[in-house]
Amino acid sequence: MADRSLRGIRLGASSLQSEEGVVFHERANHTYVCTQCGRETVMTFAADAELPEAWECRTCGAEAVLRVGDTVVEVDHSGDKVARTHWDML
Repeated sequence: MADRSLRGIRLGASSLQSEEGVVFHERANHTYVCTQCGRETVMTFAADAELPEAWECRTCGAEAVLRVGDTVVEVDHSGDKVARTHWDML
């Protein structure tokens, strides 16, 4: 035990890793507009990531839809599954 030193750190301390030499992936900002309160939320995704058409509004919890340029993307809910109770399954 004498030839190895023990390092103690407190909870919540900063990481011992450094960002030296790290190459970050390209990122892109995308705007989501809430359908209920009209608030805009800007989210950062990887440049080549597949974007979700809808996002939950941070303020009211309603559905916010993706805005591309000046147009808002229409979300297709026809493929969504309807929750079934155990009585429906009988």
